[in-house]
Amino acid sequence: MRLTRTGAQAFLLLLLALAAALASGNNLLYLLYALVAAALAVSAAGARPLVEADVELPEGAFQGAEVPLVVRLRNPGRFERRALRLRWGGSVVRIASIGPRSERRVELRVRLPHRGLNRLAGLRLESAWPFGLVLGTREVAAAPVLALPRPGESGARSGVLVESADAGAARPKKGAGDDLYGIREYDESDDPRLINWKLSARTGRLLVNEFAEPGGAKVLVRLPESRGAEAEERVREAAAACRLHIERGAEVRLVAGPRDTGFGRGRLHLERMLEALALLGEGGSPREARSAEDPGAEGAEPGLLWPTYLGALVVWASLFLIEEIPRPLLAGLLPLLGLGAWLDLRGGPRLPGPLWNAASLCVLLFVLLFDWRRSGVVVANTHLLIYLLVNRTLCPKDGPALRQFFLILFLAFFLVSGQTISLWYVPAFLAYAAAAALWLSQAGGSLRPLLRPLAFTLAAAGLLFLATPRIEPLRRMNPFVAMGLDKRAPRREFVSGFTERVRLGFFGQLKKSSARVMRVRPLDAPQTPPPWLRVRGAAFDRFDGIGWSASRLEFRYRLSGRTYWTAESRAWLPRRGSLLLLPGSRPLSKRLFEFTLYPLNSSVLFTPDDEGLPAAVEETDNGVYFDASDSLRFGASYLNGIRYLVRCDPSRAGSGPAIVGYDAIVRERFLQLPALDPRIPELAERITRRSLGPAEKVAAVERFLSRGFDYSLYSDEPDRTLSDFLFRVHSGNCEYFATAAAVLLRSAGVPTRLVTGFLADEWNEYGRFYDVRQGMAHAWVEAWVDGRWATVEATPSENALSQRAGDVLERARRWFDAVQTRWWYRHVIGYDSFVQRNTFRREALALELQRAGRALRRHAGPAAAAGVLLLLVWGLSLLLRLPRRPPTPYERAERLLARKGLSRKPWQTPREFLAEASAARPALAAARELAELHYAQRWSGRALTADERRRAQALLEAVREALR
Repeated sequence: MRLTRTGAQAFLLLLLALAAALASGNNLLYLLYALVAAALAVSAAGARPLVEADVELPEGAFQGAEVPLVVRLRNPGRFERRALRLRWGGSVVRIASIGPRSERRVELRVRLPHRGLNRLAGLRLESAWPFGLVLGTREVAAAPVLALPRPGESGARSGVLVESADAGAARPKKGAGDDLYGIREYDESDDPRLINWKLSARTGRLLVNEFAEPGGAKVLVRLPESRGAEAEERVREAAAACRLHIERGAEVRLVAGPRDTGFGRGRLHLERMLEALALLGEGGSPREARSAEDPGAEGAEPGLLWPTYLGALVVWASLFLIEEIPRPLLAGLLPLLGLGAWLDLRGGPRLPGPLWNAASLCVLLFVLLFDWRRSGVVVANTHLLIYLLVNRTLCPKDGPALRQFFLILFLAFFLVSGQTISLWYVPAFLAYAAAAALWLSQAGGSLRPLLRPLAFTLAAAGLLFLATPRIEPLRRMNPFVAMGLDKRAPRREFVSGFTERVRLGFFGQLKKSSARVMRVRPLDAPQTPPPWLRVRGAAFDRFDGIGWSASRLEFRYRLSGRTYWTAESRAWLPRRGSLLLLPGSRPLSKRLFEFTLYPLNSSVLFTPDDEGLPAAVEETDNGVYFDASDSLRFGASYLNGIRYLVRCDPSRAGSGPAIVGYDAIVRERFLQLPALDPRIPELAERITRRSLGPAEKVAAVERFLSRGFDYSLYSDEPDRTLSDFLFRVHSGNCEYFATAAAVLLRSAGVPTRLVTGFLADEWNEYGRFYDVRQGMAHAWVEAWVDGRWATVEATPSENALSQRAGDVLERARRWFDAVQTRWWYRHVIGYDSFVQRNTFRREALALELQRAGRALRRHAGPAAAAGVLLLLVWGLSLLLRLPRRPPTPYERAERLLARKGLSRKPWQTPREFLAEASAARPALAAARELAELHYAQRWSGRALTADERRRAQALLEAVREALR
């Protein structure tokens, strides 16, 4: 078994996809690698030609002539074997299929190059089913085939001696000679070809012609010994002489070295002489015979053109998933596929080859010298592959060109896999897998249906995708990440969105990322934690109509009875040992959270928002400061990641009470509005007209946004404004809802600020932490209500959305968005080593519990019986291990008497028994004293004295002597 040329290319592409996946962590590249690896594995499993072959040797084959070799193939297995090839060099016979436990006879044309015995070297069965990536071979053993010498011209002879002598007149003999001898009735031994049909019709009886044999002659053909080419020439001349005289009706004898055939005539004798000549000299030992035609390369199968165009159409459609490639460009070039197919059908006309070469050189120089710098390496390479697709489409397509086309299609889909994270990749992936399977099966000569092997391949690819280790360190500082293939890396916009500015539409891009940002572990979490946790990041107070930013404000604040000024709008927290205390905090709060942040170019200190405001930060050496919007930041970015603890205090009112003149700051900073669309203040006044205070205004705005607006995960329109959201599209993601709530409340006189953070809902039950990803980014509003900041969740909940039925298309869109975010981005795009480890651990635990449950149900009865039996055995063993009293001399004597037939009756006492025994045998009279000593030992309550023990032992010996 070996890789075919296509299989070797597939293996190299597998290594490319695996290296890119390991280095970048891109799970779609892992999926593509798994598909190629699964195709190779399925090919290796299906390419084994598990059939038995028996060769039927041809008879009367002449040297150099083409003869049929019949091979009987048997399939002893239970499964059908497909796409087999019987090959001998360039001679190939294709077998579409052999059913289970059935056989087929095939005929292979072979040419025997040597006189005598030919050993067919290279006769084998092959199978490359189903995809032509792996070639399985099985040698077919065959006995040496005898090739008779081809008779030469019967002219001049080089050393062949022919001696002849007449042997008399003609003799009548059936079927011999040319002259008619007579006519007689037909019998069963006659040749039917000798029937005289005219006479038979006249007479009504079958009559045959009987011919006369010519005058008999005996011919001796003698072949002297020789070697090399001269020997072969003499053998051909001897064969010609034998055939000539046999055909003349002579008796011929062949003497060639040690071989002597004797005199004989007829075809059978001629075959014996030819066999003797064939086995003469080198012909007597088998010589290796190979086919004269042995193609060294795998040719392309016919019919590859349309599978190639099908794959090109699928890959071209997949290119629309790359956001960096202009879709109008792809749509404008799409008709070129149809043009290429039309040119292939008509056979032209084509552009000259030199013109294509010049165009290719210009495109390559443009990509290397200009496009790499302008667009980046990956996008520029995508442009290059788009040109190659157009080039191969419009150029002539022979076998090698079609294979190049297929390779270009894979590389293009490889780049698609590295540059998209859309859920539409799933149908594109399945379509590409089907098109590639069709192309490979056609190229490998397999025309059978491919649904089953394709299903096996996709299933194996899924298992490989899940099982392939994700090695996180390889994702750092590697060329694939620099090329832009790492779609799990945090987006650059993330840093600015949590540090500097939040632009409308910003979260639409973040929702597509599955990059891990942090872990949050509640150290005092209950056994069943809350389903989600809101994590607070930065707050913003200034809105300019397009986005939010944090204004810089210098202020005074009080800590521990002292008043401080901020430095560059930074209010630094004092340190008390390992604690950094916030104003008005109670550091002994029991609500403690551990934050582990991954490396980011950000300084935001994230805190839990649902457990009260932070009271203290501990276990960090970095300085921490706060600003007027209650945002916490480290003194420097955590480029290498950071870990810290946060203590929360539900009763803490924030840093506002510690800031001097905070009420004026709230009115000045958190009611600011830019020049707005006049409809927005009118809308705010209409919504809050009947509201009496800030709390009722907040509730009114929440009701308004939850009833007439739809939540859309991706607001990709870069120019969508707040007015568009409120009055035109009525759809957007969380920052549109939060901005609308903040602006409407500010228009109604309620101070607000926009807060960015995360809504974490991925709980790890093994590590007992929340896994926070970039796609969980969220925005909400904090409103100044009754002297403290209250959280306002303006984005409608999922339940609120589901209550509004809407039309079918709208429900389908929301369903697609939900699947894309909650399943695709999180569980496929975001599948990494942590998820992999937890998944296998969870599945292993479930399997163990299920196996234990089945075993318990299956063996409950036997287990209970075994337990009772073990309990009984244990109790019996305790009884057996109890200390036993040693037998007395009387008891030993009683056992000796029982062996001699004197057994004690059940009703007899020891004294009565010994009295009866001594009466029967007077020699036992002394034994009666043993009974008295026995009574003394058992019932007197004292032990025998030493003298009594010696006396009892002596009496026992006397009893033993009397019984001998």
